[in-house]
Amino acid sequence: MFIVPRTALRLILTSILLVVSLSACTIPVFRPTPTPSPSPTNPATPSPSPTVTRTATPTPTQTLTPTPTLTPTPLLLALENTPLPSDLPSITVANAGQVSGLTAWTEKTVTDLAWSPDSKHLASANFDGVTVVDIQTRSPVKRLTTNGGAISVAYHPNNSILAAGNQTGSEAEGYNGNVDFWRTSDWQPVRLIYDYSRAVSSVDFSPQGDLFAVAFTNPDYDQNTVSFWNTTSWQITQTLQTGTVLEIAYSPDGKRIATTPDRYAIRLWQIYNGLLLHTIHTSFTGAVNQISFSPNGSLIATGHYDGWIRLWDAGTGSLLREMETGSVVDSLAFSPDGSLLASGNGYDNSAVRLWDVGSGALLRVLEGHDHAVDNLAFSPDSQYLASASYDGVIRLWGIRP
Repeated sequence: MFIVPRTALRLILTSILLVVSLSACTIPVFRPTPTPSPSPTNPATPSPSPTVTRTATPTPTQTLTPTPTLTPTPLLLALENTPLPSDLPSITVANAGQVSGLTAWTEKTVTDLAWSPDSKHLASANFDGVTVVDIQTRSPVKRLTTNGGAISVAYHPNNSILAAGNQTGSEAEGYNGNVDFWRTSDWQPVRLIYDYSRAVSSVDFSPQGDLFAVAFTNPDYDQNTVSFWNTTSWQITQTLQTGTVLEIAYSPDGKRIATTPDRYAIRLWQIYNGLLLHTIHTSFTGAVNQISFSPNGSLIATGHYDGWIRLWDAGTGSLLREMETGSVVDSLAFSPDGSLLASGNGYDNSAVRLWDVGSGALLRVLEGHDHAVDNLAFSPDSQYLASASYDGVIRLWGIRP
């Protein structure tokens, strides 16, 4: 059996889409013509003649208002071995223009990020395991060994368990998947979910903590599913026949889940009865690469290979807004209050962008990554935005005191 891991599948999809996709349309920017200020009239020139001659007022030349240059991102606030301030302002729409680099450090190839519910720890998944760091000092709290390369990581909402979805095998032999669970009080392993014929592409706890979802992938289309475990009995309570799935996103009420890719669509499912609620057709020029539910459950954000972000009404599937980033959208994250959307780009435009969800306005461009920004995550207390590249660099952004 042949299973392409999530990262490789994205690269393959990208190569195909670069050849066959229509060129993305560029939205023209219309700039208002400024109201010209008249030049002052020259004073009258004295003359022996009693008639005073005045110089005619010249017609002013109209100049288009130049596009404002975004403020360059300042250097880091805290370097290595320097602790961060303990109480920073929350990131909001009002102060998003002031967000800057706080600190940075390097791990091994980062495949996923997850904040602890108390915002004190940040877990990063890599092909050797999971590293948990104290966010104030960036010092390792625990380095966890996984049963395979970790590609997805998630905390239980009550902070009692950390889970990591892993893959083992090779292209020649085929892949299989498993999920490790650790108790966060002492970091002891508590259970293992294993599948011998399918890889794991994504894992997550429901916002209420009563369900745990695992997306399994297999070359056989019918073997691609999302299964749900009850976190009390650890029995499977539902399995969705989804087709190929790389990303999953719970609705905030824990009753629905969005899945992708379905090439140019996302699917929204009712969990308790397994019904497909909506198939939202998203784009003819760029396959879906990322999905995220807004914290209030009213919006679904999708990031695309054609460089566009699209916001959808989660109830009706209607397209509400589009924002252009200029490059493949590799990551998305809503702020905890839902007012901001962060996007991470890839290839030749590896920047983090902050958007006003209400208006679609671009509020801030954060530069510093040298490679594609594959992962983004706001801390639950809104003080930090974490970004990570495939090269292992993790950056922390926020408002300086």
